[in-house]
Amino acid sequence: MVDRPGTLLERRRDLLRRDIAAAAAALFADQGFSETTVEQIAERAGISVRTFYRYCQVKEDAVTAVLAEGSLSLAEAVAAQPPTGSLIEDVWTVFVENFERGEHADLQLRLARTVFTTPSLLERWVVACVSAQDALVPVLAERLGRRSTDLAVKTIAGALISALTAALQHSVLTGAPLGEAARTCLQIAQNGFSAINDPGAM
Repeated sequence: MVDRPGTLLERRRDLLRRDIAAAAAALFADQGFSETTVEQIAERAGISVRTFYRYCQVKEDAVTAVLAEGSLSLAEAVAAQPPTGSLIEDVWTVFVENFERGEHADLQLRLARTVFTTPSLLERWVVACVSAQDALVPVLAERLGRRSTDLAVKTIAGALISALTAALQHSVLTGAPLGEAARTCLQIAQNGFSAINDPGAM
C-alpha cells in the first residue's frame, strides 16, 4: 500500500527530520560546526549515516528544519498574541518569550551564535528569514487592515525581520542583553516606516 502525503509515513519522516535537526543543533552549539561530523549527528539522532544522507546532502542541511520552523513560529506567535495596540510591543514580546524564556531558549541562542559565525549556515539563515518575512505578511495585513499584496505591508515585514536578526546577532556576538537589543532595533525599524503608518496606531 502506497502511503500518501500527510499520512503516518510522512509524519514519521517529518519527525526524523526534526530529530536530525535537533541533534545537529545541539552538537553545533556544544562543540562548533567544524568539529561536528555527520557520523556524530547520525549517532545522536539514532540513525545510520546512510539514513542521514537520505535526508541531508551536507551537514549544513541538518539544521534546515530548525531554522524553517523558527521562521514560521514567529508569525504564528504574533498572530496568536493578544493585540496590545502596539505592533512593535507585540513582536518584541513574542521574540523575547521565544529566545529568552522558551523551552529551548538556551539551545537556540547557542545555535544562533554558531550560525552567525559560520558562512555556510548563514546562507540557510537568510533563506529562513525570507520565509519568516513571507509568513509574517498575511498576519500584518490583517493586523493593519491592508491587503497581503500591499507593498507597505511587505516592507514592514522585512523591516521587522531585519531588526530582529540584527538584535539577535548583536546579542549573541557581544553578550548584550537580547531584550534591550531587540527593543532598540524594533524602535529603529518603527521610525523607518512611520511615514507609512502612524506608529501609535499599530
